[in-house]
Amino acid sequence: MRRFLKTSLFLILIVMGLLVALGLWVSDARAVVQTKPALNFSDLKRMQALWEKYQPGHLKTGSRYVLDLTERELNLALALLLAQYGVDENLNIRVESTEIGVVTHLSYPIFSSTFRYLNLDVVWQVIPGEFPAVTSISLSDLSLPNAVVRYVNRLIKHRVPESVQDQWQKVRLSIVPTSQGVSIGLTWFPLLSEQLTTFDTTQEQVKASKFLKVIHQVNTRFEDRSEIAEWLAAVIEAARPGSEDLKVFLTVIAQYVAGNSVNSLFDLKIQDPPAIRFYLSGHRDLARHFVFSALLAAQTTADSAKQVGLFKELSDSDNKDSGYSGIDLLANQAGISFYLLLVKAIESDRLEQFVENLKNKPVMLDKDALRALDSEPREFWSQSRIDELLASIPFFDK
Repeated sequence: MRRFLKTSLFLILIVMGLLVALGLWVSDARAVVQTKPALNFSDLKRMQALWEKYQPGHLKTGSRYVLDLTERELNLALALLLAQYGVDENLNIRVESTEIGVVTHLSYPIFSSTFRYLNLDVVWQVIPGEFPAVTSISLSDLSLPNAVVRYVNRLIKHRVPESVQDQWQKVRLSIVPTSQGVSIGLTWFPLLSEQLTTFDTTQEQVKASKFLKVIHQVNTRFEDRSEIAEWLAAVIEAARPGSEDLKVFLTVIAQYVAGNSVNSLFDLKIQDPPAIRFYLSGHRDLARHFVFSALLAAQTTADSAKQVGLFKELSDSDNKDSGYSGIDLLANQAGISFYLLLVKAIESDRLEQFVENLKNKPVMLDKDALRALDSEPREFWSQSRIDELLASIPFFDK
């Protein structure tokens, strides 16, 4: 029995050693994809310009459209999509279009104590009218056998619903490399826009026009530097949006606060109001985080908005100028919670009380508290800690 245990332990150690050796063999000391692309407000303006040009409501069924993106824009869109679906934050992905096909580079840290990375390259063949197929897979410069490639293709075909495959074939997607990045061509079909919100209907234009007029009226009482909460209280009190109006209402608010044109987005006949610089606890950037997070929650879900905000901070962690900011995450969560409370107030017919609280209760920690938290390390900013800090803010105190 004793001999059996020794032999078993010896075999287990050998297997573990072989697994470690295999891990070291297929991994690299350096990640091929080292960082995520950093999201900034110029990117949001670029997204707005693309949205205005390619709004689903403006596209014609059966027509062919071509979208030119830089490589950075393509990878930023991919990273945001992955963040929305909750993909592991440690996984970095970069896509590039080459003559041999679309190449996906993936890097994932393993053996963190020795800083080893698993680097995977997957080459896709994208032919218009056909579902994309994997043509080769390389693991840290080691090409995997064709049998593995065929198995992966079968697995993808089995996992992807036939309806999605049919739509893909109808779209006739083409991806062509350019000197700046990639040119994406597709044939438009209405089913592609089922999950998208458009702002081109007459009803939504009427709503946007109404809210823009309210901003014009409210702004006469505010200076060119104002706190965002006080201004929002005045706008909500005057506009009295219904729950079905909130997507349009918050889009107008976010566009205006960011300094973008509401008029051009909705194709209105009203001039945009003069710009006001908005602040949240003395920080202009926090005011933008607040309203954009509220908008994202309205357009998607509270969880999706939270994930997008987290992605931005993870991408900023690679940026020496901005860096990871837990305070930004707190402002994001405050904006999301503001939206949820606004919905609840409208549905329970307590909008007056909501506005009163917004006027008299802070929606963010004061400057001194934020200054004290500014030096806290990234590990400090867990979700439970953010929830705890949010609960200490009077407006969100239950």
